[in-house]
Amino acid sequence: MTEKTSSVAASALGPAHSGEGRRDLIAVEILVAIFVIVEITIVWLMAPQFVREFTRWQSLRYQQKGNYQAAIQKLEKLIQSPEGAKNPTYLAELGNAYLNIGNYDKSIEYYKRAQEYRTNVPSDDDDKPREYADFNTLIGLGYLRKGDLDTAETYLKKGIEANSKDKAAHFYLGEIEFQRGNYLKAVDYFKFVASDPAFRDKVRDYYRRIEEELFKEVK
Repeated sequence: MTEKTSSVAASALGPAHSGEGRRDLIAVEILVAIFVIVEITIVWLMAPQFVREFTRWQSLRYQQKGNYQAAIQKLEKLIQSPEGAKNPTYLAELGNAYLNIGNYDKSIEYYKRAQEYRTNVPSDDDDKPREYADFNTLIGLGYLRKGDLDTAETYLKKGIEANSKDKAAHFYLGEIEFQRGNYLKAVDYFKFVASDPAFRDKVRDYYRRIEEELFKEVK
């Protein structure tokens, strides 16, 4: 083979078969090290999000099981971050958990914070703004359970202003009027939800009690 032919053959084989090409190859050990560093970086960056999502999952599980004290511990962790502190869902769930364990002051506090940040919700997949909840009815419920009927009434009526079809607000206002002895006003509120399965049995019980109160002097 002539010198010229050897030169052409070397060119056809490419740089990988030349001494210079072999020197440019990255050692396997270096590639492995780079891969490990990238993986560690990804895990480090994703760790806070994973912890938040797992804590969120735990809080939901506890709420579903009715273990509100354990749910509170998880939700309190979630609102420690700047984002969580303004998350209306976390705040409202904390309000609900405290309501269920009978801590009405804490319940009202978190419901009010949820109302303050109620518009703090992400856009949907089409980048359109989502509808946001109104928490006035829940605030009113907190005051109702606390026994502050006048303040409860104020917030419940705000709930109806935000949503005229708010069945819970109508029902709780009926309870307030019943406690005040305004039975006919109570009936006006109760009839709004009388056919709803979620309220039907409670409304029937109130109707029975109202009938007893209205006709007890006749007997």
